[in-house]
Amino acid sequence: MNLQGDASGVDLRVLVQNVGGQAASRIPNSVAQQPGCAFYGFVETMLVEDTVAEVEHLLPGYEVWHCVRPRPSRGRPHGGISLFVRCDSVWRTSRGFRVTPDPAAGILWVEIPGFKLTVAICYFSPHGSQVYQLDHMHSDPLSILFAGLREADAKGHKHLVMGDLNIRVGGLSADVPSQLAIPPALEEPSTLPDLHHLAAIPQRRSSLDRSVPNRQRALAFLEGLFASSSVVLNGRAPGDTEGCHTCWSWSANDQLLGHSVVDYACVSVSLFQVVSEFRVLPFIPTASRDHSALFVSLTGMQPCYSTLRPRRQRVIRPQGAGYLSALFRARSRFAALLTTWRTAAVPVSTALQQFIDLLVSCAEGQGGSATSAPTRTRDKPWFDAQCRTLGQAVDQAWATLHASRGGIYGSQEECPLARAALVAARRAYKTYIKEKKREYELCCQVALLETYFGTEQKDFWRVFFADRRPSTALADVGAWTEYFRDLLGIAPQPDALVPSDVALKQQLYAASPKGDADAMSVLNDPVSVEEARRCMALATGRAPDMQGLTGEVLQLAASDDPVLRDGTPVCPPAIDCAQWLLQSILTNTCVPDPLCTSKLVPVPKAKSPAALVDMDLHRGISVSQLFARSLDRFMNKRLESVVSRLNLRSPTQCGFRSGHGTLDAIFTLQHLVHSAQHDGRLLFVVFVDFKKAFDRVRRDLLLERCRELGIHGEFLALLVKMYDQISCRVAVDGALGEPIHTTTGTKQGSELSPLLFGLFIELLHDMIKLQLPGAGPILGSLRVPDIMYADDVTLISSDPVEVQQLLDVLSIFCRIFDMEVNLAPHKTCVVVFRRPRARVPSGFRLLYRGCEVARQPQYKYLGVAFHETRGLAGAADALAAAGSKAMHALLTRCRKANLTQFDIKSRMFDVLVEPVLSYASHIWGPLSFKKLRAAPYSTKSEKVHTAFLRIMVGASKSTCVDVMYKDLHRIPVMYHWVTLAVRWWNKMSAARQGVQPMACYAWVEDVKLALAGCAACWSGHILRTMHCLGLLESGWRQLPLESLLAKSWQEPTVQQALGAMFMSRFQGPFHADPRLAPSKGVSVCQYAQWVSPLNPQVDMYTRAAAPPHTRLCLPFARLRNLAQLRTGCAHLEVEQGRKRRPTVPRQDRVCRLCSVEGAPQERQVAVLARTGISGNVEDLKHFLLECPAYDDLRAVCPAFPADVYTTLSNPGCVAAVMGHSDQAALANTLFHMKVRRSELLELPWV
Repeated sequence: MNLQGDASGVDLRVLVQNVGGQAASRIPNSVAQQPGCAFYGFVETMLVEDTVAEVEHLLPGYEVWHCVRPRPSRGRPHGGISLFVRCDSVWRTSRGFRVTPDPAAGILWVEIPGFKLTVAICYFSPHGSQVYQLDHMHSDPLSILFAGLREADAKGHKHLVMGDLNIRVGGLSADVPSQLAIPPALEEPSTLPDLHHLAAIPQRRSSLDRSVPNRQRALAFLEGLFASSSVVLNGRAPGDTEGCHTCWSWSANDQLLGHSVVDYACVSVSLFQVVSEFRVLPFIPTASRDHSALFVSLTGMQPCYSTLRPRRQRVIRPQGAGYLSALFRARSRFAALLTTWRTAAVPVSTALQQFIDLLVSCAEGQGGSATSAPTRTRDKPWFDAQCRTLGQAVDQAWATLHASRGGIYGSQEECPLARAALVAARRAYKTYIKEKKREYELCCQVALLETYFGTEQKDFWRVFFADRRPSTALADVGAWTEYFRDLLGIAPQPDALVPSDVALKQQLYAASPKGDADAMSVLNDPVSVEEARRCMALATGRAPDMQGLTGEVLQLAASDDPVLRDGTPVCPPAIDCAQWLLQSILTNTCVPDPLCTSKLVPVPKAKSPAALVDMDLHRGISVSQLFARSLDRFMNKRLESVVSRLNLRSPTQCGFRSGHGTLDAIFTLQHLVHSAQHDGRLLFVVFVDFKKAFDRVRRDLLLERCRELGIHGEFLALLVKMYDQISCRVAVDGALGEPIHTTTGTKQGSELSPLLFGLFIELLHDMIKLQLPGAGPILGSLRVPDIMYADDVTLISSDPVEVQQLLDVLSIFCRIFDMEVNLAPHKTCVVVFRRPRARVPSGFRLLYRGCEVARQPQYKYLGVAFHETRGLAGAADALAAAGSKAMHALLTRCRKANLTQFDIKSRMFDVLVEPVLSYASHIWGPLSFKKLRAAPYSTKSEKVHTAFLRIMVGASKSTCVDVMYKDLHRIPVMYHWVTLAVRWWNKMSAARQGVQPMACYAWVEDVKLALAGCAACWSGHILRTMHCLGLLESGWRQLPLESLLAKSWQEPTVQQALGAMFMSRFQGPFHADPRLAPSKGVSVCQYAQWVSPLNPQVDMYTRAAAPPHTRLCLPFARLRNLAQLRTGCAHLEVEQGRKRRPTVPRQDRVCRLCSVEGAPQERQVAVLARTGISGNVEDLKHFLLECPAYDDLRAVCPAFPADVYTTLSNPGCVAAVMGHSDQAALANTLFHMKVRRSELLELPWV
């Protein structure tokens, strides 16, 4: 099949058969008659809603839809249609593809706007059958069919009708008129296209069935076809010129009693010319009870390019239980496969394909077929019997109104009572379905929450980010193919090195560390089974490869048996097969071609609009074939373990190394800055950016570096073979470009590539040591002239002459190894770190190959901003701006997903926003710790957190922040920074026990600075904070260095101290009556006495200790109203009077429903009897318990006790109601109270 829809068009192959029940056993036999069709339609399946699951997974790779009748009140089921559509066909992936079942008529409609085609699969019960009355079927399905065909014709669609119509037309040919002459006066015959198409259609139609039992119905059928510009293919189209029988009648002893033609295929007259074949297949008893299958082939179908979308890739992402069961059952098949490999000379490529095919068969056999979602309101899962009853009441009201008019089109004056009854019925119906829909959405929300809090969170995030934008705005796969072909497919033509550079290169390799042959020979050791199992444990949830296979296919195959739970794999023979494949690839140095071809996806480096349309601002990410990922992991694990054990890595390299990361580089640079500023020195730091570093590195030099490290034998040969055959295909929006044979660069997206590039770029550090052995600052016994994180390189020196020499060495390195520096000012620049009043030497300038290197006051290094005088002090401000965007995006997505629960929103803030605010806060966070006790809400990062909470509960800016945090069980973000900083301290303390990383040397020197009295250093801030929390003795400056370096703090202990510091903000004593408390602190007093009595022992870091209302799943307005009442921002008079100008005295902020002139007399009397005063201030207690305007609402809420009005003098009466166990009922009642208040006072709902 041509899937692109070029000039030759696209073929459509359809098979339809009446299986006569027993669908589960007969459908596979029917498919075997004509495999490979895009559509398979099966009629009279006799399936009902609770039995359709029997056929859901019969055809792997096909999506299934059903048109089933209700289960009859008596007797067996009748009718039923099932349609299977191939998932990867261009028909299924065409934009606008839609399947609409019509069970009452027995028609399954398929609309394919991409080809302007409508397909109808039909089953009509015999005329006069009782099922039309018993099952409430439409009495004239033919009229429904022809009405649908006319509607399709109005859209410009051609149509194809197939199925069992239970009509016998014999040899009648009334669907084609006898006179086809075109009027000679017609100058443009194309204005009558149907007549011209009819001219090519045989007028007479043959049929072996000569009987026409119901001539009237037969003629009605043929005339309907003629009216809808359709013709019958039976007995007319190529392949069935005789009109073969389609239905066979058999006796009890299998004797043929008779035959007929009741199954038909009909097409638009304009579609007849592309019918290349129509056949009535031979009758097979195992495929049907008494019908033959109909097969139609349409060739040269032309797509409508305006509506055709790229082909959607079939993704195989198996789930746990079903796939594990299939693997367990397939153990013998894997074992037999392995035996065949070991005994026969099976090529590796063939063995690999057999292994993948067996895994795919297990994955596809575990199910997951999709069905069409209901589109009508009455098909929604929340539409219950009461909804149906109210809907019928609306219909009845309409009928009454029409009758009063004298019919639907009557002209009589309608009855006002009938109109009022209709309005009331519609209002009741819409109100009820709105409530039911809301309840259903809340149930879905709870299900999502359970998924989120469970062990498997991918489903939640898949729904939450369902409408994520495409990765790039450039969708031309051809343009991307040319771009990457120019970048990767053209081998660089390096200039010949001069003899001095050749000699320097040899000296560099000689001076660089390398492993001896014996130590490196472990790379060539046989592959163990456990090693193969680790290599199969791929990351899950990642993008599929070109075949649609995901990491779950291999990862689950190597997982533990969930039944035994003793570490035994679920399918050991599958792991043995993987071990055999890895060993064969290593031994034979044979890399199958599929492992060398990967999918290349362009991903923007930034999210700005400019980056989305600039190809140079994209990075090509390679998605390797499934088993190629395991091979990459195998080679990466082996090589990394060897070079780490032999200390072959540069000590200044922090990227893509176990136990290292961006924090190492950031911390080391910050310490060097603090140390220079403490000593009054200047620190010159050149930030270097290589242009397309991973894509431009020469592979011959990369492999040469591997040889010089001592890599040899089969491992090196396999590495050479892998990089010699790399090719890729660009994938954009589901479309694949032409293959590109790459000749330069590492394979991005591969686990092995970062390690290889790191080993290559570390030659720069070795060259600096060779050329400038005394360059760079010293950290203990380690000299640091540079800091590397993958291709991000910094050159460091306190001497301006020396930093120029470092740039000269960089120039030599780039000349020898064919690298290029991006000299754009925002990419490569120099920052001179100094004290605020220190001056840079006049005339200072740096040159790189004759070009001046830009000097900048600030540079964003690894995501954080370093300022020349403030260091990292301003890093939090830039991250706060990014965090604010993430926060608003989170709130928008929560609204779209209908997520209302406060607890889940808070947790999502912790997952999606706080990491943005706290990135690298291990390092820069301590600079703000001086505000920890007095002003924890003053930082810009904390203002983002506060704004999130305010928006979530609808709080005003005057709301007490302490109360809001306490009620939502939140702590300031700065407290989290303290925990992260302590975690970094503990990591550095533990790292001193083994091979110390560069950051550990910097940490030791930083502690020395703190003991020397440096107030700005990182360690000084941490130690003072620990002393403030009571976790470090006051005389810590007099402690020996080793004693201080051995200090560590458990995170729970630190969190407990921080929680106690936060709760100290609520220390009393509080006035017993908040109405008499002074204005300052009245919010905290009201919260402590009326809402939630404070417990100093509450753990602010434990979610279980959060107030129950934060876990309610209610409509947002009700949750917000409850939170506003709890936090004192519910817009009552006691709060509104403070905002008015001039400010209204507190005693005059009385309730306008019961305590002002003009209020109903009975309310005034009732409130006077309850409180003893007439001018009652409308505060929380009055609104909740005292005001008589809400007595009827309180009476039906279980949160209000029966004797509520007799306990008003009890100080704890308000807290008893606010803390009631049934928080949902309380929230609903308070919401209705607030709505009534707004209605009575004619106020807008806030």
